[in-house]
Amino acid sequence: MDSYPQEIPLEELIETITKKRLSIIREKANEVRKTRRDGRLTAILSLAKVGPITNRNIREELKISRATAANYLNFLVNQGNLTKIGRGRSVSYVLSKL
Repeated sequence: MDSYPQEIPLEELIETITKKRLSIIREKANEVRKTRRDGRLTAILSLAKVGPITNRNIREELKISRATAANYLNFLVNQGNLTKIGRGRSVSYVLSKL
């Protein structure tokens, strides 16, 4: 009996290595996104400590899109960190009372 390891077809080996490398790249990208997101959420809360904030304030300060600012603000409202005041274009956000 031979004690050699079983041969793996080259294509299968390449596919396995490629999938592993992509997985590592994806994990690193997710870490970068999470770090950036956490930093932005912290910045929004810091701005809210000064006074009421709006979507526009956040967009201008952080250089992000309207949708991204809305997502961050909604997340902070849902987490109980911010309170939404008003409706429509006159919406502002303040720190929630703990």
